[in-house]
Amino acid sequence: MYNMDKLYEAVAAKGHVCVGLDTAVDYIPPKERKAAASDADAVLNFNKALIDATIDVAACYKVQIAYYEEMGLAGLRAYAQTLQYLRKRNALVIADIKRGDIADTALRYAKAHFDGDFEADFVTLSPYMGMDSIEPWLSYAETKGKGAFVLMRTSNKGMRPFLPSLPSSVAIIKFCELSRAGPRRP
Repeated sequence: MYNMDKLYEAVAAKGHVCVGLDTAVDYIPPKERKAAASDADAVLNFNKALIDATIDVAACYKVQIAYYEEMGLAGLRAYAQTLQYLRKRNALVIADIKRGDIADTALRYAKAHFDGDFEADFVTLSPYMGMDSIEPWLSYAETKGKGAFVLMRTSNKGMRPFLPSLPSSVAIIKFCELSRAGPRRP
């Protein structure tokens, strides 16, 4: 079974809830924050409690990496441990990373977020640097059933002057079809 199929099944079974783990330290109650060894530990503990409380009703979880990056290496450890905890709970994970860089760099991002410590089931991508910013992710859709949500338009008001028309929908549709089809069989 492939990740997109798993997402459809999770939505059918649990409903349309996607829990956002855009966990700012400010969101954590002062008592829990004081009890933790560090802000990053407080975020991880908060995430685990939220995951445990919602696992039966959430179809998936979206983890926004910026909230973890702002805490430096400790934050990235909390990000990786949050992803690991979600995998342990058999939850589907969308890494909200909005990557979109040249091919060689995109290849490294794809490896980082579809393998290893930062592995997720899906990522968010921004295609505005061209199709070569999306192509390195395709092999993971083809071989591992990974998926992506590709930014086509944004509701961010400041972006309106930059979005006079949609990017090539053919390239985006190709990626979506590969994500939906899953890995190719030999």
